[in-house]
Amino acid sequence: QESLQSQSGWVPLLLALLHEYTASTSSWQPYFSLWQDFRSLDHPMFWPEEERTRLLQGTGIPEAVDKDLANIHLEYSSIVLPFMKSHPDIFDPKLHTLELYKQLVAFVMAYSFQEPLAEEDEDEKGPNPPMMVPVADILNHVANHNANLEYSPQCLRMVTTQPVSKGQEIFNTYGQMANWQLLHMYGFAEPYPGNTDDTADIQMVTVRQAALR
Repeated sequence: QESLQSQSGWVPLLLALLHEYTASTSSWQPYFSLWQDFRSLDHPMFWPEEERTRLLQGTGIPEAVDKDLANIHLEYSSIVLPFMKSHPDIFDPKLHTLELYKQLVAFVMAYSFQEPLAEEDEDEKGPNPPMMVPVADILNHVANHNANLEYSPQCLRMVTTQPVSKGQEIFNTYGQMANWQLLHMYGFAEPYPGNTDDTADIQMVTVRQAALR
């Protein structure tokens, strides 16, 4: 367990996904079959670097993606790869590649859930590790959502927050997220002016330069 500790806390889940996703006998195959081919994920981390820089300059996304990619490479080379080599009966680095690992990171970013920390734990430890919740993760997000995921010791419940008519889509909320955050983590943004949580981040260095002028 100690050998799988990482800054993100995602490595155990990602190793499980690496194995289950590539095992034809996995009992989770029906779940994976619900999703699009991972090679078509729209996260900016899969965009050409030139395109990411040119189209997303000033949003904070290029810097966030650079940090993501650096962490992915570091965790794969320093934690995942040594673990796989020590368990050759389960893992094969030629099959469980860095590229597949990166795709699974994007999958977890887009579809996982993290149980909120109890108030007494907030100052003592980092966020809870992510988990996959089949079926609950099918629901899309909008700021003006009509459902919400509730956590309890016994179960998870997706609860409607307003009346839902027959044939109406049920929307979850991923939290109060600006469009740049949605694009970075999930590969989509809400059309203007639908995202009532949208914000623009201005770096302090930019504020300082403007003040000096």
